[in-house]
Order: sequence, then C-alpha cells, then structure tokens
Amino acid sequence: MGHVKLILVILLSFVYFNEGTYRLIINCNMDEMNHNKYVVIFDAGSTGTRAVGFLFRKGKSRLKLVKSFTEELKPGLSSYHKNPGRCLETMIPLMEKAKSFVPFDERKRTLLVLKATAGVRLLTESEITGLRETVLNLFKLSHFATTDRSFRIIDGATEAFYAWYAVNFLLGYLYDGYQKYAAVLELGGGSTQIAFVPTNPESIKCNSDNCFRETLINGKKITVYIQSYKHLGLNSSRKGVLNIDNVREETKINNECINPKIKNHDWTYTGVTYSLSGPANGVISIEKCNAIVRKYIKSQNVYLPTELSDIKLTAFSNFYGLATEAGIFEKSVKMAETTVGAYQTAASEACKHLNEHYPFLCMDLTIIYFLLVDGYGLRPDKKITLLKKINEHEVSWTLGASIDVLQNGLGN
Repeated sequence: MGHVKLILVILLSFVYFNEGTYRLIINCNMDEMNHNKYVVIFDAGSTGTRAVGFLFRKGKSRLKLVKSFTEELKPGLSSYHKNPGRCLETMIPLMEKAKSFVPFDERKRTLLVLKATAGVRLLTESEITGLRETVLNLFKLSHFATTDRSFRIIDGATEAFYAWYAVNFLLGYLYDGYQKYAAVLELGGGSTQIAFVPTNPESIKCNSDNCFRETLINGKKITVYIQSYKHLGLNSSRKGVLNIDNVREETKINNECINPKIKNHDWTYTGVTYSLSGPANGVISIEKCNAIVRKYIKSQNVYLPTELSDIKLTAFSNFYGLATEAGIFEKSVKMAETTVGAYQTAASEACKHLNEHYPFLCMDLTIIYFLLVDGYGLRPDKKITLLKKINEHEVSWTLGASIDVLQNGLGN
C-alpha cells in the first residue's frame, strides 16, 4: 500500500485520571503519521464476536476512514468459558477474514486487539484467563502487531464513550467548528449505553463516579455524559422480564409477552435454559405485557436525562435491528428517522401476530419502547435516527476504539 503525503495530522490521546475522567485531546500538528494505517478490533460481545477492520488515511484537514469491514460469528466468546479452546471455532475464521482485509506487508504494522464487553465481564477471573490465553496464542501466530495487552475487557462507560465518538466522527460533527453533537444510544445483548453532551453537566445526577468524559476537540473542552446499564441489554432485559415475579426461580415459565402459540420454546442465557410459553389462558394481554416490562425497567433505576428531548438522537445495534425486524422500515435502509412511538405501534402488532422467525419480537419491542419512555424520559413523538451504516461504514463503538488504538497503541 503506497504512502500518501500529509500536511497535517490529528493527534488523539486518551489519559485516565483518578476520578475515571477520560480526556480526548485533538490537535492539528505536523506529525510522523505520514502513511495509511490499518487497525483490527475483535469485538467480543455477549451474543457474538465480530472482527472489524479499518483503514485510515489523512484527508485534507482531518483523519479519514477510507474503508472498513465487519464479520460476525456466533455465539459470543463468553459462551466458551467452560471450554476456552473451542472459541477457536469462531476466532480462526474471523482471523482469516481480518487477514484478507489487511495486505500481508502491512500486518506487522497493524495493531490487533480484542476488546470484550458485557458477556465476558460476567465471567470469573479463572474463566477469563482461559479465554485470554487461547486468544493471545492465536494472535501471536497471526503476523499482526500484538502484545500481552491485546486482550482487554472494557467497562460499559468506555464502550459508551467509544460509541459517541464513532457516531459523531462518521457524521462529521467533530470537525469544522461544529457546535452540536448527536446523542448516542446503543443496545447490546448484555447492556445498554447512552452518551451525549449536556448543556449543563453540573445539573446532571451522576449515579457513579465514572459518568463523564472530558474531551478537547479542536481546543474546545467538551464534557460527555456517559452511562451504561448492565441489566438492560436486550438479552439481560428478557431475563429480567421473565423473572420479575419468578420468586421460585423456575425455568419453565409462562409469560404475558410471549405469543400464546409458542409452547415450551427453549432459550438459554448466562448458562440457564428456560422453557418458555405464552399465557396459560391462551390469550395475550398487551396491557399485562406492558405492566410487566414497565415494572422491570423501573426497577433498574435509570436516570432520566431531561436534556435528551432537545438533542439530535441517534441509536444503533439492536435499536436498528428490531426496527427492521418489525417492519418499521426495510432492511435495505441503513439510516432512517422514526419516532419513539413507532416501537409501541410495532409492539402492538407483534403481540397480536406470531413471528415464528422471531418469537421474542413482542417482548423485545416492548422493552425498547419503555426503556426509551420510562427509562430515558422520551416522549413518544421524539424523533430518533436509527443507524446501520454511515457513508457505507458500519456504525459501531469499535471505530472509537480503533482510533484510540491507532493513536495510543495497546496501552488503553
């Protein structure tokens, strides 16, 4: 891959402080980054592992993402905690995809790191060690640039910040003196994240010591509010809704949010297999389903950030996936504006009609709607832009992580 001449470069550096503040500094300086740069991130999520590759080049006045690729295989890395060697069943094919993206001559200069999220965070230290050793041994044979720090577990707050940075980077909001930034919502399998720039950070209630990131963008200090809720991912919310009144911890469950035609459907999460059926009386009640979901959402004590009502709101991952599954818009559409209330309308239809391909559609859409309304305090008519791709690049927190790795190596 040929070198390209650079006049300016964007230098990004992330520094941790004692309070957990994450400071991002962007300066335009003459710098040694004078050629194309590849980065490969393995995103070890709770439901699957994705290999994500990026090629960056210095544009006329900014860092430019030239091309990217994404490949996902299931199940998630955490599923192999009892037999870590079996994770190679997914890791090796993903590694081959990464190699096909990065030219051989570039691999020794291409940083490779696995960053694990909610699923792996739930494992014991011994289980994590087995997976880490297996992954790092594979990485050492890959010809990519790796170290013992190429297997990292990131917390939900960092994932939220990466997501905020990625979306605003792709939308072009981090350049040219742009004064407004998009709020970003992400819904994974094990956790959900929110990140936005508040007008008055001092007015925001912080339920942890790790809910702000200070960022300097083109010399201007920006404070980003970030929060992650580890029991409000799509799968963890399903588990919560199923067990909200399950005091005996039974695994054979009838639930009001499951279509009555569904009988003894097996679903496994965090090592527990549930046998699920619709209401015992054979009649679904949307009101009862709503009540159960709202009870669970409210039990999680989500902070209602009132400023969201006035900020451009974007969302991706399962927010987008469920919208296309429910027919809110076609899967061929990679960016679309809808309203919060569209999820409620779609949930009402899904609860009336069985989707054999997606038996949880009624429950999942109801969870999303009340997460947005009861959790984040959004009105049903609030507009929300759902994202799959921006300028042909897949929207993912891994883009923010890749720029971190590109500028700072594998230390963070």
